[in-house]
Amino acid sequence: MNSFQEKFQRRIQQTTLNFSRSLMDDIAWEAKNELEEGIKKTLKWYLENENKIKQMKPAKTHTP
Repeated sequence: MNSFQEKFQRRIQQTTLNFSRSLMDDIAWEAKNELEEGIKKTLKWYLENENKIKQMKPAKTHTP
């Protein structure tokens, strides 16, 4: 990647991060769990509900 591409990529990432923070501030969102705890809870839920998940039908998707 050349210097321009690297600078452009960093700028896009920073803009996206700033937008995300601004949006979270606007809706007063804050995490209830730290990332590691959230991953553990998600995995626990998945393992406890694996049979239900396997029985679910795929969601219908809209294609234009």
